[in-house]
Amino acid sequence: MKDHPLLFTTEMVKATLDGRKTQTRRVPIERYRNWKVGDKIWVRETWLLNGSANILRMQYKASDSEYRPDDKRWCGRLVSKHAPEHINEAQNMWHKHEKEIKGYDLSWRPSIHMPKWVARIWLEITGLRVENVQDIDAVEAEYEGIRRPKRLCPDRHDEYIGVKVIEFKISHMANERR
Repeated sequence: MKDHPLLFTTEMVKATLDGRKTQTRRVPIERYRNWKVGDKIWVRETWLLNGSANILRMQYKASDSEYRPDDKRWCGRLVSKHAPEHINEAQNMWHKHEKEIKGYDLSWRPSIHMPKWVARIWLEITGLRVENVQDIDAVEAEYEGIRRPKRLCPDRHDEYIGVKVIEFKISHMANERR
Protein backbone atom coordinates (compact mmCIF):
# COMPACT_ATOMS: atom_id res chain seq x y z
CA MET A 1 0.00 0.00 0.00
CA LYS A 2 1.16 3.51 -0.85
CA ASP A 3 0.23 6.98 0.37
CA HIS A 4 -0.63 9.54 -2.32
CA PRO A 5 -1.30 13.29 -2.00
CA LEU A 6 -4.40 14.70 -3.72
CA LEU A 7 -5.45 18.35 -3.97
CA PHE A 8 -8.99 19.17 -2.86
CA THR A 9 -10.74 22.54 -2.99
CA THR A 10 -12.48 23.81 0.13
CA GLU A 11 -15.86 22.82 -1.35
CA MET A 12 -14.57 19.32 -2.11
CA VAL A 13 -13.34 18.94 1.49
CA LYS A 14 -16.70 20.08 2.87
CA ALA A 15 -18.57 17.63 0.61
CA THR A 16 -16.25 14.79 1.69
CA LEU A 17 -16.68 15.57 5.39
CA ASP A 18 -20.47 15.81 4.90
CA GLY A 19 -20.43 12.34 3.28
CA ARG A 20 -21.67 13.73 -0.07
CA LYS A 21 -18.40 13.20 -1.97
CA THR A 22 -17.16 9.63 -2.37
CA GLN A 23 -15.32 9.92 -5.69
CA THR A 24 -13.28 12.32 -7.76
CA ARG A 25 -12.35 12.55 -11.44
CA ARG A 26 -8.82 13.48 -12.45
CA VAL A 27 -6.74 14.12 -15.56
CA PRO A 28 -4.20 13.31 -16.83
CA ILE A 29 -4.87 9.61 -16.37
CA GLU A 30 -1.15 8.71 -16.55
CA ARG A 31 -0.45 10.44 -13.23
CA TYR A 32 -2.66 7.91 -11.44
CA ARG A 33 -1.64 4.72 -13.29
CA ASN A 34 0.23 3.23 -10.29
CA TRP A 35 -2.57 3.88 -7.82
CA LYS A 36 -4.29 0.75 -6.49
CA VAL A 37 -7.42 -0.12 -4.55
CA GLY A 38 -6.46 -0.08 -0.87
CA ASP A 39 -3.88 2.71 -1.25
CA LYS A 40 -4.29 5.74 1.03
CA ILE A 41 -4.80 9.34 -0.05
CA TRP A 42 -3.85 12.27 2.16
CA VAL A 43 -5.99 15.23 1.25
CA ARG A 44 -4.19 18.50 0.60
CA GLU A 45 -6.50 21.37 1.52
CA THR A 46 -6.23 25.12 2.17
CA TRP A 47 -4.68 25.57 5.60
CA LEU A 48 -2.89 27.92 7.93
CA LEU A 49 -0.39 27.68 10.79
CA ASN A 50 -0.95 30.10 13.65
CA GLY A 51 -0.73 30.67 17.39
CA SER A 52 2.64 31.50 18.94
CA ALA A 53 6.09 30.00 18.56
CA ASN A 54 5.41 27.80 21.61
CA ILE A 55 1.80 26.84 20.90
CA LEU A 56 1.27 26.33 17.18
CA ARG A 57 -2.04 25.27 15.69
CA MET A 58 -3.06 24.03 12.27
CA GLN A 59 -6.33 25.42 10.94
CA TYR A 60 -8.29 24.35 7.86
CA LYS A 61 -10.38 26.66 5.73
CA ALA A 62 -13.14 24.07 5.28
CA SER A 63 -13.71 23.96 9.05
CA ASP A 64 -15.53 27.31 9.10
CA SER A 65 -13.65 28.47 12.17
CA GLU A 66 -12.17 31.89 11.64
CA TYR A 67 -8.95 32.72 13.48
CA ARG A 68 -9.25 35.70 15.79
CA PRO A 69 -6.25 36.36 18.05
CA ASP A 70 -8.44 37.88 20.79
CA ASP A 71 -10.82 34.89 20.94
CA LYS A 72 -9.60 32.46 23.61
CA ARG A 73 -12.24 29.90 22.59
CA TRP A 74 -10.74 29.49 19.12
CA CYS A 75 -8.76 26.35 18.70
CA GLY A 76 -7.22 24.36 15.87
CA ARG A 77 -5.20 21.15 15.94
CA LEU A 78 -2.16 21.54 18.18
CA VAL A 79 1.07 20.65 16.39
CA SER A 80 2.56 19.38 19.67
CA LYS A 81 -0.31 16.92 20.09
CA HIS A 82 -1.07 15.82 16.51
CA ALA A 83 2.38 16.06 14.90
CA PRO A 84 4.97 16.25 17.71
CA GLU A 85 7.72 14.87 15.47
CA HIS A 86 7.30 17.96 13.25
CA ILE A 87 7.34 20.65 15.94
CA ASN A 88 10.77 21.98 14.82
CA GLU A 89 9.61 22.19 11.19
CA ALA A 90 6.45 24.00 12.29
CA GLN A 91 8.44 26.45 14.41
CA ASN A 92 10.76 27.12 11.45
CA MET A 93 7.73 27.81 9.25
CA TRP A 94 6.39 30.10 11.97
CA HIS A 95 9.61 32.11 12.28
CA LYS A 96 9.88 32.41 8.49
CA HIS A 97 6.50 34.16 8.41
CA GLU A 98 6.77 35.88 11.80
CA LYS A 99 6.61 39.41 10.36
CA GLU A 100 3.18 38.93 8.78
CA ILE A 101 1.98 36.83 11.72
CA LYS A 102 2.72 39.51 14.35
CA GLY A 103 0.33 41.85 12.56
CA TYR A 104 -2.28 39.06 12.42
CA ASP A 105 -2.30 39.40 8.67
CA LEU A 106 -2.54 35.65 8.33
CA SER A 107 -3.37 34.37 4.91
CA TRP A 108 -4.47 30.91 3.90
CA ARG A 109 -1.80 28.68 2.46
CA PRO A 110 -2.74 26.97 -0.81
CA SER A 111 -3.35 23.24 -0.67
CA ILE A 112 -0.41 22.57 -3.01
CA HIS A 113 1.92 23.70 -0.18
CA MET A 114 0.45 21.41 2.49
CA PRO A 115 3.04 19.00 3.93
CA LYS A 116 1.91 15.44 4.64
CA TRP A 117 2.18 15.90 8.42
CA VAL A 118 -0.41 18.71 8.32
CA ALA A 119 -3.03 16.58 6.53
CA ARG A 120 -6.06 15.74 8.66
CA ILE A 121 -8.13 13.74 6.14
CA TRP A 122 -6.98 10.31 4.99
CA LEU A 123 -8.97 8.40 2.38
CA GLU A 124 -8.82 4.78 1.28
CA ILE A 125 -9.21 4.04 -2.43
CA THR A 126 -12.15 1.66 -2.92
CA GLY A 127 -12.37 1.71 -6.72
CA LEU A 128 -10.54 2.92 -9.82
CA ARG A 129 -11.67 3.15 -13.43
CA VAL A 130 -11.20 5.21 -16.57
CA GLU A 131 -14.19 6.71 -18.35
CA ASN A 132 -15.16 9.48 -20.72
CA VAL A 133 -15.90 12.70 -18.87
CA GLN A 134 -19.10 12.92 -20.95
CA ASP A 135 -20.39 9.69 -19.38
CA ILE A 136 -21.10 11.20 -15.96
CA ASP A 137 -24.75 10.96 -14.97
CA ALA A 138 -26.75 12.64 -12.20
CA VAL A 139 -26.06 9.87 -9.66
CA GLU A 140 -22.30 10.01 -10.33
CA ALA A 141 -22.43 13.80 -10.06
CA GLU A 142 -23.94 13.44 -6.60
CA TYR A 143 -21.06 11.11 -5.60
CA GLU A 144 -18.76 13.91 -6.76
CA GLY A 145 -20.45 16.17 -4.21
CA ILE A 146 -22.49 18.17 -6.72
CA ARG A 147 -25.89 18.82 -5.16
CA ARG A 148 -28.12 19.56 -8.14
CA PRO A 149 -26.26 19.47 -11.44
CA LYS A 150 -27.95 21.65 -14.05
CA ARG A 151 -25.93 20.51 -17.02
CA LEU A 152 -23.53 17.63 -16.72
CA CYS A 153 -21.54 17.80 -19.94
CA PRO A 154 -20.56 20.31 -22.56
CA ASP A 155 -22.09 20.01 -26.03
CA ARG A 156 -18.98 18.32 -27.47
CA HIS A 157 -20.30 14.74 -27.26
CA ASP A 158 -18.12 13.52 -30.12
CA GLU A 159 -14.86 14.21 -28.27
CA TYR A 160 -13.41 11.60 -25.91
CA ILE A 161 -11.84 13.06 -22.79
CA GLY A 162 -10.62 10.26 -20.53
CA VAL A 163 -10.66 10.78 -16.78
CA LYS A 164 -9.55 8.60 -13.91
CA VAL A 165 -12.42 8.01 -11.51
CA ILE A 166 -11.12 7.48 -7.98
CA GLU A 167 -13.70 6.13 -5.53
CA PHE A 168 -12.89 6.43 -1.84
CA LYS A 169 -14.06 6.28 1.74
CA ILE A 170 -12.70 8.18 4.72
CA SER A 171 -10.02 6.00 6.26
CA HIS A 172 -9.42 8.20 9.28
CA MET A 173 -9.16 11.77 10.41
CA ALA A 174 -5.90 13.15 11.82
CA ASN A 175 -7.35 13.37 15.34
CA GLU A 176 -7.14 9.59 15.34
CA ARG A 177 -3.60 8.28 15.44
CA ARG A 178 -2.69 5.70 12.79
